[in-house]
Amino acid sequence: MFGRHAFPQSFRSALPVACTLLAIAVNLINSEFAQAAHLAQQAGEELEQPAAQLFLPLAGRKITAPDLRRLTDAPGTETQPALSPDNLQVVYVGIDASGGTDLYLADLAGGAPLNLTNSPSVIEETPVFTRDGTRIAFGRNAGDGWDIYSIASDSTDLLPMVANAGSDESHPAYSPDGATLYFDSNREAGNWDIYKTALPDGAWSAVVRRAGTDRFPVVGFGGKYLVFRSEFDGNSDIFRIGTDLSSLRSLTTDPDFDGYPAATSAHQGIAYASVTAAGSRIRQMNDAGGGMGTLMPAVPWQTETPRLSDDGRWLVYAAALPGESTDIFLSPYASPMQQVGSVSFDTVDCGWEGGVLTLGWARAWESTHDLIYWEWVQQWVDACERAGKQVEHVNDLLYGYGALVVYERSPQQKYLDIAQAAADFVMQQAPRAADGTLLHLGDAAWPDTLIVAHPFLLKMGSTTGDEQYTQEAITQANLHSTHLQDAASGLYRHAWPASETGVSGPAHWGRGNGWVLAVAAEILRTTPEGTPGRETVLANFRRQADALLPLQSANGLWPTVVDEPSFYLESSGSALAGAAIIEGVARGWLDAARFGPAAQRARDGILGELEGSGRLGSVSGPTGPMLDIAAYNAIPTDVLTRYGQGTALLIGAADLDAASAP
Repeated sequence: MFGRHAFPQSFRSALPVACTLLAIAVNLINSEFAQAAHLAQQAGEELEQPAAQLFLPLAGRKITAPDLRRLTDAPGTETQPALSPDNLQVVYVGIDASGGTDLYLADLAGGAPLNLTNSPSVIEETPVFTRDGTRIAFGRNAGDGWDIYSIASDSTDLLPMVANAGSDESHPAYSPDGATLYFDSNREAGNWDIYKTALPDGAWSAVVRRAGTDRFPVVGFGGKYLVFRSEFDGNSDIFRIGTDLSSLRSLTTDPDFDGYPAATSAHQGIAYASVTAAGSRIRQMNDAGGGMGTLMPAVPWQTETPRLSDDGRWLVYAAALPGESTDIFLSPYASPMQQVGSVSFDTVDCGWEGGVLTLGWARAWESTHDLIYWEWVQQWVDACERAGKQVEHVNDLLYGYGALVVYERSPQQKYLDIAQAAADFVMQQAPRAADGTLLHLGDAAWPDTLIVAHPFLLKMGSTTGDEQYTQEAITQANLHSTHLQDAASGLYRHAWPASETGVSGPAHWGRGNGWVLAVAAEILRTTPEGTPGRETVLANFRRQADALLPLQSANGLWPTVVDEPSFYLESSGSALAGAAIIEGVARGWLDAARFGPAAQRARDGILGELEGSGRLGSVSGPTGPMLDIAAYNAIPTDVLTRYGQGTALLIGAADLDAASAP
């Protein structure tokens, strides 16, 4: 434990990526083990992960990084912390026994914190760093009302930023580029609203101005959304609005007092403090209100005033242990996307289901550059190799894909050998129709073949430079379209019989249509214009997207058979189609005016289906082609599936890519 004027010298050692990943792993294991790991860490011990978790990402490693770190331990109260952009400093409000406040700045490498303001007669609140980390903005009340000031990180140069006679202004928040300052003010008849100003000396403009209290803005999601606390509906809830002033909506509607939101540019996550009669706890949700209720961190203490680091890796907050004052703590932060990817299963599945989850991990790795996803891919490939996995069916090709993803960062020959074996199978041994179409099961072509074969073929082509694999991917996509795409509707059937003994599947199955659209987007994303056959892929992609557009439900999902509106809405196919449409809009393949709202509905619909544990709900079980279309509506949706988790990661990755698209 450390007092206000002494920070742990060893803290910097917890910052490297390896420890970050281990700490995230601790935070994602069940809460009992997370607490046990913390207690063991306090005693300098190590814990093995529970043996019952046979395949949790990062399983089998020793937990040595803490699941939380106490930063202060002083007689007074420390609260409202914020991390610097480089995660090496923390600023917070210190409250002494008389109620006086000061801002403190501490270097996490150790040493005594610096009292920035040293003015206990003046009240300061909610400090935040400027984007370059050189100054700190905060609310300040010297007895004549609240204004926004900033101070240099060496405690010099105290300057007013937003000071308006006759009204109060507080709770500053910067846009990602640092050019806009958001804040709240009661300038209009004493009603608290949210405003913004262009820096350094721009004019004010209203962001949210309506009846009721709207306060505490924070900017997240690459500057896409502003998240804030609102009493518009008579309770204190978390709302969001686009920074373009669109998409105003409530995210929480429970009777608790929800406030002090925190968001991050790098991940799809919102932390907030929820106050009940039992006290304050920090909870998490995604930006559509899904996954609500997850405790961050999973500890049985009072927790409050959360802030997320700019890179989305750390949660800093105030907490009060039983019988102690409120102090500052730091925990690794697991975003909703990381929670989706970390949902554990009790066996290793090296077939198509585990392969689709691995595909999701790999796309998350490409989009976030967060090493944890790559490590999960490596663990899966290595586990399958140890189990003697062989490529004997098209469903096995994602094993080769995973090996190539690992090979790109760890170029060991064994991974290339796995991929080459997969390539030899698909190019030389896999069953085909007379025209060369890959057959999935028996003498029938399924859309499922595309999702297991094409990521591998495209990755094999880009990794080896051998264009035959890329061309085979395009050829197979167009052959499958020839046989499976309905000439009248543009939708895809579940199966095409290549002979009299082949299985027919007339239904326009939702997940199958999602497989096709997602693979077409993958081809378009990874191949340059002018590649032979690419224009046909693009034309089929647009035709299918046109067909799906009017069939989307109001909540963003599609039915399990897309043109049967009375059938249940299904998440995995919707995630696949949504990911492709999001990417199509972002990259100009689809008209933004027509498809942009559908893309937004799809992402919000999937986020709304995510449970607090990270599990994607409403996923139909494995489904083969059936002549009785009504039978599709009887497939259960109450099971946790690897492929469902993978599709949730795919739409999450597409959304992150779209946010950063030029």
